[in-house]
Amino acid sequence: GFSSFLWMLVGTVLARVARTPDGLLLAAKLACALLYLVNAGLVQWLALGCLSRGAALATTWLYAVSAIAICSVTDGMENHLFLTLHLLLALAYLRLRDGKASGGIWMAGLALVLFLLPVCRPERVLTGGARVLALGFEWRRLPPPARRTAVGAIGAAGVLGTAYQAWRAAYFGA
Repeated sequence: GFSSFLWMLVGTVLARVARTPDGLLLAAKLACALLYLVNAGLVQWLALGCLSRGAALATTWLYAVSAIAICSVTDGMENHLFLTLHLLLALAYLRLRDGKASGGIWMAGLALVLFLLPVCRPERVLTGGARVLALGFEWRRLPPPARRTAVGAIGAAGVLGTAYQAWRAAYFGA
């Protein structure tokens, strides 16, 4: 089966705190519960930026009571981390598009999210790439500071991703 490299790193940190296999499982479930709550907040934040207050509340409620969101807490796997990264990417995309995200902090944060998505799940190069492509379609509408932020973040993520893939190939083989 597949193991998410990023989730294995999280598991390594959790294993330092939880010294037993049962403790590690509980710690993973608690991490998922925390990420579930973070994701509810991110869904609310994103929805408030696009929808009426009532529709945003309904969207957040639908996420919070969805079976997949709840079951993903109890499995202790990377699903909520994966969703957190996607929601952060969506937030960054909307803020860049609206000219509200520029500068070094946004550049570093966006680069980190773009880099971590495929480290969490390799096929996410496609979804990250889709957001980058969508940003390209709106390029002329972006204010110059947002353009510089996007270019810097995409470039940094590309360098980090290339270095990670080179290390991964050297360490694990093909």
